[in-house]
Amino acid sequence: GSKRVKSCAQLEYDDTMAGYIGSRGGTRRRARGEVNEIRKALDQLCSKDGRRPEVVKSKRECFQKLIKYMTTGIDMSALFVPAMKCCALSKADLPLKKMLYLYLRSTARQNSSVSLLVVQTFLNDTNDVDPRIRGLAVRSMCSLRVAELLESVLPVVSKGLKDPHAYVRETSVIGVLKCYEQDEEKTVSLGLIDDVKGLATTERDTQVITSCLYVLRELGALHCLSRQRMISFMNNVRSFSEWGQCLLMETLLEHYRPETEAERFDVLEVLDFGLNHTNSAVIMATAKLFLHYTANYKDQYDQVIRLILGPIRTLIMGREPEVAFAVLCNVQVLAARQPEPFRVMVSDIFYRPEDTRYLKIAKLELMVALSCLENAFDTAEEAFEYARDFDDDVASHAVACISRIAIKVGSVDGILDRLLLFLNHRRQVLVGETVIAFAAALHRFPDAADICVPSVSRVDYGSIESSDARAAYIWVLGHFGQLVQDAPYILEGISDEGDLGVGDDVIRGQEIGGDASGKVKHAILTAAVELFCVRPPECLPLVKGVLGRALKDPDHILREKAALYAKLLEGIGVDGTRELIRLPASSGTGRDGGAEASQELQDILFDELNTLSVVYGEPSNTFIAEESKIKRSFSTDSLGGGDVPIDTEDVGIDSLIDIGGIAGAEDLGIGAPSNPDEFSFVSSEQAAAHPTGDPQMVPTPACAPSSLIDDFELLMGDADVANANASDPNPTASSTSHELEPIGDVHVGQEAFRQQWAELQTHSMQSASQLGSSPTDLDRHIEQANLKCIGKSPTRFFFYGRSTVGGVVLVCITLSGTQATVDIRSQDGGLAASVKDTIDTLLCVL
Repeated sequence: GSKRVKSCAQLEYDDTMAGYIGSRGGTRRRARGEVNEIRKALDQLCSKDGRRPEVVKSKRECFQKLIKYMTTGIDMSALFVPAMKCCALSKADLPLKKMLYLYLRSTARQNSSVSLLVVQTFLNDTNDVDPRIRGLAVRSMCSLRVAELLESVLPVVSKGLKDPHAYVRETSVIGVLKCYEQDEEKTVSLGLIDDVKGLATTERDTQVITSCLYVLRELGALHCLSRQRMISFMNNVRSFSEWGQCLLMETLLEHYRPETEAERFDVLEVLDFGLNHTNSAVIMATAKLFLHYTANYKDQYDQVIRLILGPIRTLIMGREPEVAFAVLCNVQVLAARQPEPFRVMVSDIFYRPEDTRYLKIAKLELMVALSCLENAFDTAEEAFEYARDFDDDVASHAVACISRIAIKVGSVDGILDRLLLFLNHRRQVLVGETVIAFAAALHRFPDAADICVPSVSRVDYGSIESSDARAAYIWVLGHFGQLVQDAPYILEGISDEGDLGVGDDVIRGQEIGGDASGKVKHAILTAAVELFCVRPPECLPLVKGVLGRALKDPDHILREKAALYAKLLEGIGVDGTRELIRLPASSGTGRDGGAEASQELQDILFDELNTLSVVYGEPSNTFIAEESKIKRSFSTDSLGGGDVPIDTEDVGIDSLIDIGGIAGAEDLGIGAPSNPDEFSFVSSEQAAAHPTGDPQMVPTPACAPSSLIDDFELLMGDADVANANASDPNPTASSTSHELEPIGDVHVGQEAFRQQWAELQTHSMQSASQLGSSPTDLDRHIEQANLKCIGKSPTRFFFYGRSTVGGVVLVCITLSGTQATVDIRSQDGGLAASVKDTIDTLLCVL
């Protein structure tokens, strides 16, 4: 009989034992290398019947070991022939085929000498009768990412787009995107993008349609789909996969707007099933679509909020912490805009010990967002339960949230009294966080000092660990030292102490307080001077010692601050210095004041609901690098007359939406700040010479692209007219004309608009208007006044206009329900006033 074939596990055991036996004499020897080991196993398996289950199992084990060696960096390309031969005898085994393709892709990248053989293998498999093999072959070829082999990949992808089986077409559509990332020009020239567009308009299989939508959305080419096609997608949305349904919701949100109120209700009724779906992603995608479709219609928006509350509360109460966390982050964004409907959820975010850390912190943040005067005590009581958590991070965050709740609602009755209990807590981290919380509360409510300050002053300074807590403790003693009899001596002891015994924050030496933390040093200096202005005789030794050491400190900011205090005391005396530096406690709340996000940031996060932006609390352009995005070079247009941008990544001026061929993404500079008035200022000449926003990136102005220079010439007005007016001491009356000229097909770059907006910050004219009705086609309505819509988002519109004499006017209209805020910027005040009157009239008759 034939000799029995050993399995891979047996071969590995024999190899291990052989190495062990060889090492007993004192010198370990290796019986054979990894490549020879796998080669021998493959040769043995090739001689067996590949249809037998035990042989198929041994082959899978052998290929798993092959891939394991390959992932550790060992070159296994020499096994190409035996691997192909072994797999050819088991064609029906799809898992084995997948492992072979994984090996072939890695081999083609590592060893160019076998890459042609690998490609030929894939080409042969693209003609296989099994559509699964054909699809796997196309997918593997597109994943090679070898530039030299792209010429062989493109025809295969083109052929796959016309394959009779849906799986092969779906794989080929995704392959088009991979090819586009490698070589845009070749992919477009061969018509692959047009093939995908044609497939999207004629395909019936929902999986293929989903892939087409994804690819076209990434390329910014969804304008090829008609409204009727989008409506047909909506009518068949239930037949899409869950991922397909989410993608379709996003596509409708960005590229389809109902033209009438009846159509909007029809769309919401068709998609209503998504709110009762078993998949949380579909629920959130549907909720986002509903919220954005009704954002400008208050009554309908309130109805949608009530409609989505049920599914959202179910997800939060579920047993999947990741899903609950993501939903809580989205609810925080919605509650920041309109907290009243969500206050019924306070009972849903009660303390559960089994919750994860990040889920507990998210619940605490939502408590702060939903707190009001009516439920402040209840939310604070629930936060006290979180403060007893065994996790120090959760407990510290709970203490901070208690203070933020009191600050937000403007009432400390009963809340700060409970917070005093934590000053004597056995956990030092809670003691420190409580001191910070009291400092934040005293900033907002200085009248509560009689209750809080004596208790805070009795805390042992040596037991406070963090530098933030130490700085807060010192600030309390300095600002409210008149209430603490021993305050000067406590501060003097802190400033003279050379070793505070707190790990990394401690140094030995003559610096203030012996603490390396800049916060503590600055806090001691400020507190000493503040207290000296109130109690001069007692604090004279303290302030002399602190100022003397501060003037010699290596920190130049501390030295300058100390010199300023010394000059104030010498120049205007104690009384004058007291009036200057002991200002009333501001309403700013410091670290734990819970300062609300700006309105602009809230609008951005609302536009980016159900994305990572709401988790990070920042716009997507702050954490997604531009180079990681596919360059979108296709012209786009909106389907319908709504106010949703084609490709919204931000609603700030830094992310104006390209309309009708306006300059592309290469004109974008740095990420958008949260406030349009906070853009960095550079001159027009610098911007033209350095379109990237970094003057060091381009050595000479000659490198500036002409399109960007043209943008600035357009924004700054006609140079000839400006020069003529400057040289003419008696300009004609026509030079002051405030009539806007027709814009036509003007091309204005985003960088140019952003730069000019910043330069005209001091020439701003703002007004508020009441809309005549719910806004529809606002951009087209305003364009009647010869103002060109440069970009738009669901709640913000940007316009550009030029007067007949070359004057420039920039306009930003922000919507909030039926209210509109208009910001007009122009160096010509008369032109701005004229445009303001025109816009106010148009908004009233809207």
